[in-house]
Formats: sequence, C-alpha cells, structure tokens
Amino acid sequence: RNEIMKYGYPTMDNLKQLNDHVLAYSNVHKGPLWVCEHLTDYNINFNKSVSRSASKFVPDSSVHPMFRAYNSDFLGSGFDRGHLAAAANHKNSQLAMNDTFYLSNICPQIGKGLNRSKWNELEKRARALARKHTSAHVLTGPLYLPTVIGNEKFVKYKLIGDNNVAVPTHFFKVIVARTQKGGFILES
Repeated sequence: RNEIMKYGYPTMDNLKQLNDHVLAYSNVHKGPLWVCEHLTDYNINFNKSVSRSASKFVPDSSVHPMFRAYNSDFLGSGFDRGHLAAAANHKNSQLAMNDTFYLSNICPQIGKGLNRSKWNELEKRARALARKHTSAHVLTGPLYLPTVIGNEKFVKYKLIGDNNVAVPTHFFKVIVARTQKGGFILES
C-alpha cells in the first residue's frame, strides 16, 4: 500500500485502503472522490484462477448505510456501474479483483460512448504504459464542474436511485509511468 501512495494523497478524507488500490470516499456523492492504483506486471498479468465472473458488485459495508450506494440505485437508471480502479488492472488476485467491485469504487457512467468504449481504451492505455515501463501510478476520479447560466455559475448534476447517488459531469485520469532509467512519463 505504501507503494500505491508513494507520491502522496490528494486528500485524507474517508480513506479506504484495499488490497491493490486506495480510495477516498464521498458521503455526499455516495461514490469515490478519487482512486489511486500502482500498476505493475504483477497485478495486471492474468492469473488463471482469477475470474471476473466470480466478482459481484456489492455495497461497501465499511460505509455507513446512510451514505452507501446500492445496486438498486443503478437499476433502470440508464447508467453503467463504472469502475474507477479497473477490474482488469487487478487480474493477479481474486481478492484484489473483488475489491474493485465494491460500489465505493464505482461511479455512474454513460455506457455506450464512455464506459464501454473511450474509458475502456484509457484503462488499456494505462496497462500498456505499465507493461512498457517499470510501473504506472494511476489517479482517477469524478468531477462535478459548473455550468454557466446567464452570468452565474452553478454546479448541477443528476442523482440516481433512492439513495441519491451523484452522476459526475466529467471524469479525470492521470497516468504517471516510471521509466527504466528512473524518469517519468506523464499522461493526462
């Protein structure tokens, strides 16, 4: 875990340290503020005993029930349950992959056009950089950016489900790859 957060914590609020990633949870948005991963050959390489189909989306029992997201919040919402720590980044351990299915690691994402396409391509790019270089640190999170109406700015976002899970207006992903010579490649 120390290696995951080698370059520091964006915030110290509601930290959750899992087997292969660290996140900060938002009780207000009922999802992650950010998720950090350290990708290496070890955690992204396929292990025959690990199966994505054995992992299930589950509420995070470490989050107070009043602030949790539930699968029912996503049902019929028109949004995918989008991983911020990608399941495919944690294929070496069933426990590490299962950890990516906690709803504390999930944000509502548009399926076609984002989660199942461009976002997936970005996740693949992070793994490719980790394979090409020594490793890659990946910081991912939701954004709730303002819109301008007249001369005023407002932060407006959709809420889904009975538990009012916030739908981000945007997402970010920063990938910092460490080279063999000790330098860095930064992509955002």
